[in-house]
Amino acid sequence: VMVQNSSTSARINFNALNGTRGYVYADNANNIGFLDANANDWMVKCSTDAAVELYHDGSKKFNTRNAGIDITGDLRFDSSVTGGIVRLRDDQKIFCGSGDDLQIYHDGSNSFIQDAGTGTLKILSNQTQIINAANSENIANFTTY
Repeated sequence: VMVQNSSTSARINFNALNGTRGYVYADNANNIGFLDANANDWMVKCSTDAAVELYHDGSKKFNTRNAGIDITGDLRFDSSVTGGIVRLRDDQKIFCGSGDDLQIYHDGSNSFIQDAGTGTLKILSNQTQIINAANSENIANFTTY
């Protein structure tokens, strides 16, 4: 382990038998975190009274902000760990599209799929069924011939 300090930053180098593995880094811009072995890319960056950022190979993938989080890329769930479930409370919506054109939500009593955009809501399937909540009775069946 080696400690380096300058007028603008400080870092702790972690060395293994065959070279540097990474750095704990702090600078005068109120950032602290971990840099890669070349000291070129952030891996984790924490800013005072601001964001915490996670990086993959120098590319920011996860960012906290005052209103929540931002994710760049795919959000995937390992079903063996999380059960593959996303839970939202009543009146919380899933928005899709740059203008929030598609909304999926539950208001506490009713469930909604709302197409609020200018286009058409399309359901693509060779056979579509609408089934009661108990999954025991067909309410409607649509098939192609």
